[in-house]
Amino acid sequence: MSICYTCHSNCCRKLDFVLTGFDILKISKALELGPQFFTEIVEIKNKKDLEKIKLHYAIFNFSDNFNKNPFYFKLKKVSSSLIQDTLKCIFLQEWNITGSINESGIIGRCGIYSCRPFECYSFPAKYNEIEKNIIIEDVKAKYYQNKEEAYKLCSEKFQLTDFQNSSDELVSNINNENYEKEFFKQIAIKWNNNPGSIETFFKHLEKFYQQRIIVK
Repeated sequence: MSICYTCHSNCCRKLDFVLTGFDILKISKALELGPQFFTEIVEIKNKKDLEKIKLHYAIFNFSDNFNKNPFYFKLKKVSSSLIQDTLKCIFLQEWNITGSINESGIIGRCGIYSCRPFECYSFPAKYNEIEKNIIIEDVKAKYYQNKEEAYKLCSEKFQLTDFQNSSDELVSNINNENYEKEFFKQIAIKWNNNPGSIETFFKHLEKFYQQRIIVK
């Protein structure tokens, strides 16, 4: 989208992107990296947060977690080398270029664009489960007032014209994202019936996906 051209990838700094099992395996295979390198396993300590999160995401229990709190998976964040005291997605590449396309002089681009997670593909669109349509979130109204410049999202409001050339792809991505989220929830149900350790989870994950196509 042209509206993103002058941005230093603030969405990859401010937002957390939750992973499905398909995302984890896709990235791991494409980069030949173990999932531990790029995943963050987030513990849910608040019961109110748990009720909200489990509506949309797969929640897992692990036998080696003595607190007995559930977890979900998201992309790991690391410290930015160019913007002090801020975090960024582990895969965000950034350069400081004098006279660049934005005032900060910083350019940021996704390092795994071709195999990025579904939530990254779909942003800023979300599926409205009640009305069964797709909503483009008003990112500017929600995030642009942030005091930290690196975490301000979108100086302009998105318009329908920003998506005219990619509307079919956007709908397809949203549908795939919803399917993969629901499938990952089903994996969570099976896993939580007899949870193992965090270490063994990734070994079992690929087996779950190998078994989802059945020939009759």
